[in-house]
Amino acid sequence: MHSEVTEAGPFERLLTLHIDDADLEVAKNATARRLSQKLKIKGFRPGKAPRSIVERMVGSDSLRAEAVDEALPALVGRAVEESELEPVTMPAVQDIRNRTDGGIDVDVKITLWPELAEIPDTARTVEVELPEVEDDELDAQIDRVRSQYA
Repeated sequence: MHSEVTEAGPFERLLTLHIDDADLEVAKNATARRLSQKLKIKGFRPGKAPRSIVERMVGSDSLRAEAVDEALPALVGRAVEESELEPVTMPAVQDIRNRTDGGIDVDVKITLWPELAEIPDTARTVEVELPEVEDDELDAQIDRVRSQYA
């Protein structure tokens, strides 16, 4: 599997995954194992039916579609990490295309955090006005606090 990143907007990228047939075969095997545990197949204990029997029961297209559905989140996550993108939301699958060699191409739209320029802290100044306090105001406040806690 390899991927390409193209710019789709100021905060969006289009990640195109090229998933080989070998990666799909691994996903099909895992899906067939999972399905063989759920299906009741005569002559086999749950989870022990070979892939060819499971594929014959559910159909090869259905098995392939389910394998793609199961494998795609992990493959997209790995491709996002490899391309060092920081998505704001979950990536959204835009298109899935079958290739002639048995693999698939998947277009995934990713929304990114905006890049903000650093603001120099020397550009701002803050002036704080200190209130003027008379001695008798201060003494009166101290007397009030003393009387509360006496």
